[in-house]
Amino acid sequence: KNPSSDPSEGKPSDSSVPTEKNTDPYKIGVFLRFNDEAGTRMKAVIEKYISDFNAKGGVNGHDIKAVYYDTEGDSAKAIDAFTRLVSQDKVLLVIGPATSSCALAVIDLCAQYEIPLITPQATNTSITLDYGNEWFFRNSVADVYHSYTLCDYIVKEMGKKKIAIMHETGTLGLGQYENFAARLKEAYGMEPAIVQEWNEGDVDFKTQLLAVKDADVDCIVFAGHEAELAIVVSQRLDVGISKDIPICGFSSMSSTDFYGVAGQAAVGAIFSTTFSPTDTREDIQNFVKEYSTVVSGTLDHNAAQAYDTIVLVSEILGKVTLGNTEDTLAADRTAIRDALAQVANWVGLTGVTTFGVSGDADSRDGKKESSIYQLESDYTWSCLWSPAA
Repeated sequence: KNPSSDPSEGKPSDSSVPTEKNTDPYKIGVFLRFNDEAGTRMKAVIEKYISDFNAKGGVNGHDIKAVYYDTEGDSAKAIDAFTRLVSQDKVLLVIGPATSSCALAVIDLCAQYEIPLITPQATNTSITLDYGNEWFFRNSVADVYHSYTLCDYIVKEMGKKKIAIMHETGTLGLGQYENFAARLKEAYGMEPAIVQEWNEGDVDFKTQLLAVKDADVDCIVFAGHEAELAIVVSQRLDVGISKDIPICGFSSMSSTDFYGVAGQAAVGAIFSTTFSPTDTREDIQNFVKEYSTVVSGTLDHNAAQAYDTIVLVSEILGKVTLGNTEDTLAADRTAIRDALAQVANWVGLTGVTTFGVSGDADSRDGKKESSIYQLESDYTWSCLWSPAA
């Protein structure tokens, strides 16, 4: 008998050939602002979690590998970083950005490139309200919810009527001001007694503060980033504004970048935020104990939000079936997006996260509640009001 010309004769069928399991790392992108303390802490938290997580076996035999880019809070650099992560690094999903201006710069791109993007920090309301899409997720509380909580507390609980607002002109401060003023008018029929502005990077606020002093207000609301907040609350005392007039603000006031610089001038500040390192909850105290070793200063809401986000991402990666090859990249990204959209009542350090299948603000704003705290003289916080109370 002549040998068969079929080269497969005598060989095992394809179905019996052992296939090597793909154990390549699951690659994710992280692009945040690393040139400030908040961003440095967030990166340190994410790095530690990934290292510990991989040491315990990773996701079904796959390590998580993060590719990091520093946006420096610059929109153009955020666009460049995001584009690199998607097209050059070919990551499965992206965590970031930190600042609202950067989020607004890239939110359309995540829909264009069809890759899930989840921010642990950007809070401007218009990000999801005006530009939301099915590929974008926010795991921080939007300014609108912070503003409502703070406004309600100042008017209903504190009984204040002549409220001054001082805000930064950038995306963060402007959004907080607009949301607060809208709530003040719509819910209580009130207008701010006086509104004053500053630009990011300003160091002299005395002119605006003197105007506030002359307005004879009974409460001052500050909206902006930590660096300027630390200076302006200190300078209010220099121009003779009484320390008895309450100062109020948003989650930036919960950061040591604010009160660590302002010192005693910050004591008494009342602010809306999602996380307190002095909360007695077991999971929070475990986090503080484990992660204080990798950050400088006190763990704040930014660090906790970064932790919640990377934990949630790792859980999602464990729930989906991924090919984890370049050929399956589009399908893998879609599967991750769909799994994120199904997240409901997920409990983290900074609150409960629930997304949805549509791309509107209701589905893409995962958290919608915050608490009110006050900074004490020893720099601990006392809770004045919480949704659970």
